[in-house]
Amino acid sequence: MGTFSKMSNFVSATLQSPEGNASSKRLITFLCVIVFCVSYIGDLFWDLTVSKEMVDAIQYIIMAGLTSVVAEKFAGGKS
Repeated sequence: MGTFSKMSNFVSATLQSPEGNASSKRLITFLCVIVFCVSYIGDLFWDLTVSKEMVDAIQYIIMAGLTSVVAEKFAGGKS
């Protein structure tokens, strides 16, 4: 297997729920992490100005997404 296919399988497995379905919570959280990283790198290297309120909103979405994924993990199986 090539490196790209291994990475693709990893990302695909990461974005799936424990039942194997696509998880919108994980997808939205993953996209927000990418946007956060791009805005941070843009601010560091290219003097891209992102408002503090936008960064705070993205951080809250990331925290809520990660919290819900962790809660889903500890909630156990559904009856």
